[in-house]
Amino acid sequence: MNFRSARLASSIAWLLCGLFFGTLLSSIRDIPHTRTAACGLLLLSLVAIVRPALAAGVLAALAPVVSLVAGMYWNPGVGWPAALVCAGLTGLAVHAAFTWRGGAVPPALAAPALVLGAIVTAAMVVSIGVQRLRLGPAFGEIFVRQITSQHFVDPGFFPAFQTGMPLIEGLLLFALTARLAANDPRVLRWISAAVVTGALMATALTARQLCSAGLRHGTWSTVLELARTLRWNAAFGDVNAAGSFYLMAILVAAGLAAAHTGVARAVYAAATGFIAAAFWLSGSRVAYLAAAVTLGLGAVVWVVRQQPMKRAAVRVSLVSGACAVMLVVALVQPARGNQTSSDIAVNIRIGLAKTSVRMIASQPIFGVGLGEFSRRSGEFSSPALLALFPPAAHENAHNNFLQVAAELGPAGGIAFVWLLAAAFRSAFRGTTRGPLALAACVALTGFVLTWLGGHPLLLPETAVPFWILLGAAAGAAATAPATPGRSWSRGYLLGVIVAIAALAATLPSRVSAAERNANLEHVGLGVSSWETRDDTERYRSAVDRAVLFVPTETAFKLRLKPMTDHAVHVELRLDGKVADRRLLRPGEWTTILVPERTVRGRGKFAPLEVQVLDEPAGTTLRITKVEPIGASAS
Repeated sequence: MNFRSARLASSIAWLLCGLFFGTLLSSIRDIPHTRTAACGLLLLSLVAIVRPALAAGVLAALAPVVSLVAGMYWNPGVGWPAALVCAGLTGLAVHAAFTWRGGAVPPALAAPALVLGAIVTAAMVVSIGVQRLRLGPAFGEIFVRQITSQHFVDPGFFPAFQTGMPLIEGLLLFALTARLAANDPRVLRWISAAVVTGALMATALTARQLCSAGLRHGTWSTVLELARTLRWNAAFGDVNAAGSFYLMAILVAAGLAAAHTGVARAVYAAATGFIAAAFWLSGSRVAYLAAAVTLGLGAVVWVVRQQPMKRAAVRVSLVSGACAVMLVVALVQPARGNQTSSDIAVNIRIGLAKTSVRMIASQPIFGVGLGEFSRRSGEFSSPALLALFPPAAHENAHNNFLQVAAELGPAGGIAFVWLLAAAFRSAFRGTTRGPLALAACVALTGFVLTWLGGHPLLLPETAVPFWILLGAAAGAAATAPATPGRSWSRGYLLGVIVAIAALAATLPSRVSAAERNANLEHVGLGVSSWETRDDTERYRSAVDRAVLFVPTETAFKLRLKPMTDHAVHVELRLDGKVADRRLLRPGEWTTILVPERTVRGRGKFAPLEVQVLDEPAGTTLRITKVEPIGASAS
């Protein structure tokens, strides 16, 4: 690819990216009580255009606390982390489109990010295709409204879109930060300081929550007792994810302390201790175990890579002691708050891992779909797991790797691991550059290890700092091509083109298969919500026309009632063909029985159109649920 075409293609792609996220961001203007915050988000976008590294640091610092803080002063119903990220990505993408002094994303990092991003996008398209079937003619209007006014307040009819967007945003943050750090290694120090700042703010909020609870009805001894017996976390929706984040921040703060001298070293050392207190308050046993393993790994790399052996022996002894302490704490600490015993927690995670494997086996290429794990986990969980842990009927995998592989299939899981491997390979190459590079790499490793027993990547408050720090660590050790297209080897380019072309080629068949297998039971177009008032039946109302989805493998029945003072003629069309015509008595329920078809439809459900034939228009029909009947009915 020549320089000019590569530059033009890259500019157009980044500009479209900025336009898309700018459109999402504009939806906040219609949300009440957000005017001041909207101005701040717009300012962040402008800062990202002219000072992208500064904006990336602001994202890393504010993401952990923005939900709690913004909810105090503005509308708490807004997805503030998503709004913050959209504001940052809008400016960062525009900067990448028009500024070339920063070079391009290193190809070794860009290739897996592009492939994984394409897989996630294809999965969203498949899910949206099913929703198009569910919503009928109203699909276009509802989707536009979702993008332009409801993205931050209500997932509405597109939960897969809301599930996939954080992954897309994370990949973009990773790529854009890697681009900045490859051009200026000082970006890693700035991002690391921002991550520590965010952790300190989250720690302060947790300390405030603990002290307020203890001193409200007691003394400082009450505060200590609450800290010992309960788990505390103010900023994050998942206390285990809080432990993962604090583990990463502790190691980054320690690296900053080692990289500085004098007052700065003392400040970062104090920050390390302060964040460590929040880490302990989270009570995350998975994070404690990950800390032990991570400290041991860091000690090994320290010896092998850059420390004189005599000094390293002393330091490794200290680190090994800390590793042993963390291991003991993880293994012997009693349950706190609502924690189950360690044995039960391990059995639950093993059971959920088996659930994940069954789910992967059911869809062994592209997975069950974004956001489908928690909705369908009960279908694949064993009776023993459901008895031990009833929430497993609608639960996440408690393992980020397995959840990605289950929802995106082995194809997505492989691309996900490829991205991490490329990023860590680059980051580990940079560990010889100083203690901060080593600490950042080890901190990221610790965060990823917690994925084996948790899902911190599902929370934007913890995922955003991770993606930004990962990009900074990997980019600082990589060499950015001066221009896009140069430095892309034929293998990278060919692999990416083939992967994306294969995804595009299979997309129509995937959408068709998803539509055929979609569960459309109780789905209707042109009908109201379920009601029971003033009647003996549970019903939905329609005016003149409605479309219901009925089973194709069984006979079925439903009941109709016209709310008129005269008889009404109705026609029923199944898959576009006339199935029945009836005269309905006014104000009376009439049972409609449709026998099992000899030629079955392509999917599990088929559209049944109920149409009033009489004039004038405006006839209200009450319609009961569709009930399968016959030997094969479930």
